[in-house]
Amino acid sequence: MIVADTAINPRVRLRREEASQRSPINMASERDGVVFERGRHSGPLGHLVEYLLQERLREEGTSYKVFLLSAPDDPQTIHLENPILNDLRSATGRPNAFTQGQRYVRLADLVKAKHTSELVRE
Repeated sequence: MIVADTAINPRVRLRREEASQRSPINMASERDGVVFERGRHSGPLGHLVEYLLQERLREEGTSYKVFLLSAPDDPQTIHLENPILNDLRSATGRPNAFTQGQRYVRLADLVKAKHTSELVRE
């Protein structure tokens, strides 16, 4: 998903499953993440882990959350019909970023929304 100051652009990519057929939401458990060890994972996840360890961008033996995204032209990629305009405002009326920290939104809500205020649950 591409997020700008004023809108969520109409390309949202789905997460892909690991070769082991675990949940597409996470490659291990929500709590544990993916353990970065050489030779432990196969397929695209394995290639990513090997690359990040080789380039010393991640520490071996450490657990990280990993989401593999589909390419923009992949049939699994979800495309929104229109951007979702960011209409969130602070108490003083200044624009508020929709993605402060982490925010999770159901796909069913995302494809229907016209404004970010429709996606915020109080």
